[in-house]
Amino acid sequence: TVDAVRGVSLNGSGGGQLFVTDFSTLGINGGIVAEGLYLDTVVFDSDPADPDFSGDTVIGGTLSVGSGADPVDTFGIVLNNVSGDLSFTDLDIFTTNGVGLRCTSGAVFDPANGAGFRLTTPAGSTVSAVGGPAVDLNQVTTNLTFDDISSTNSATVGLQLVQTNGSFFAGATSQIVNPTSGGVNLSGGNVSFTYNGTINNT
Repeated sequence: TVDAVRGVSLNGSGGGQLFVTDFSTLGINGGIVAEGLYLDTVVFDSDPADPDFSGDTVIGGTLSVGSGADPVDTFGIVLNNVSGDLSFTDLDIFTTNGVGLRCTSGAVFDPANGAGFRLTTPAGSTVSAVGGPAVDLNQVTTNLTFDDISSTNSATVGLQLVQTNGSFFAGATSQIVNPTSGGVNLSGGNVSFTYNGTINNT
């Protein structure tokens, strides 16, 4: 769905399975839409006929949601109750009133058995959020490398990883400013975590 309120919306929670096999041609301009990208209960799998996720990574390509000069009005990307394997070559998110990147999955990533979710971004990626956390992950396996993340005046935390496995890196220009409930929340999981930025919390 593409409309004046939400840039892209897919919802597979009504039953059956909704597969995303390619994700490499999207771009969402800020100012045109109030919300960025929302996907609920979808499977990222380049070969739906194959029951596992091994070797079936969905290529996300280069995705920009808003821009520094023209961010989206509320959340950037929300992936709710997703599974599969999604890998971007570059990911840039800019939002003015909500979370930058939120992702949840219902199981630990187990590609051989078609369970859980893995998300990958390389160096060069950016997330900027005002009024919400820059990144909020729950039960996701990650290989995330951000040059820069920022969260300003979040209504909750600045950065949150719950039951997250894999690796997370944010570069030296990253900043978390005045979150309501603390700068960083790490809970459970097994993640190699590096945050080289600053946290300023009054």
